[in-house]
Amino acid sequence: MKFWPTFIVSLGILVVVLLPGSTIPNPKIVGLDKIVHFTMFFIWMVTVRHDFSFVKNWLLLVIGLFFSILTELFQLFVEARSFEVYDLLADTIGVITGLLLSPYLLSLFKK
Repeated sequence: MKFWPTFIVSLGILVVVLLPGSTIPNPKIVGLDKIVHFTMFFIWMVTVRHDFSFVKNWLLLVIGLFFSILTELFQLFVEARSFEVYDLLADTIGVITGLLLSPYLLSLFKK
């Protein structure tokens, strides 16, 4: 199946965002959680762009924003987790950056 990378990364993001807050290590590094959010959604968008190269960029952006919002909403139902606007912002920046850089990154892997 061609879409395995997207499926695996999407599942990984869902697992991470649905972990109870009490199980997440807190190394007390300011902004680390935002870097994690950015990185997850950056990697997600690169895999989505790889697997769904036939889909228009604007639609991938909308789908990425929807997935980001959905993951934040899911956290409302998880112990010691919450909807955070700054996490959503980090996710969005990761989606946009992944969308912009994925053609270049994917061309490197094809060589």
